[in-house]
Amino acid sequence: MLCIGMQHGIMGLTPLLASDYARFLKPKDTKIGISAIGFVPQIFCFGVMGGIGIWFGVRLGEPNPGVYIVLLLGIRGALFTMITQIRINVTNIYSGSLSLSNLFENVFKFKPGRRFWVVVPGISAIILMLGDIVNHLETVLTFQGVLLSWAAILVTDAVCVKKIL
Repeated sequence: MLCIGMQHGIMGLTPLLASDYARFLKPKDTKIGISAIGFVPQIFCFGVMGGIGIWFGVRLGEPNPGVYIVLLLGIRGALFTMITQIRINVTNIYSGSLSLSNLFENVFKFKPGRRFWVVVPGISAIILMLGDIVNHLETVLTFQGVLLSWAAILVTDAVCVKKIL
């Protein structure tokens, strides 16, 4: 059940990232292109392959696909896992650079260039991993969850109760 819940959360978020990639499409290609990069890969990757991954995880008793893919495929599985993780990290660094550049360019009028904003999340991620952030993730995510809940309560109060917005 936890795998299915996580899978649905990811399926809801990935089309948002794909829609960001769609800005590189020509206007005449947007209808077909958004489906091709926004929905079809997500349905296949998370619907079909996610289901297979859940089956393997339950069948082999191993929740980490990086472990059971290597166990099943040997060196090819290790290579596949490395390539997949590199792709995910590159996508995350790209998304982080977009967010940081938009924030600093629009709010603070600080425009050092795109290369700078690609390097910042990459180096930040390396420092956090060397600082063993994984062992502190529960604390960090609990703090973030409390902060987001507090913000949601404020927005709900302003919109629904006080009718400010």
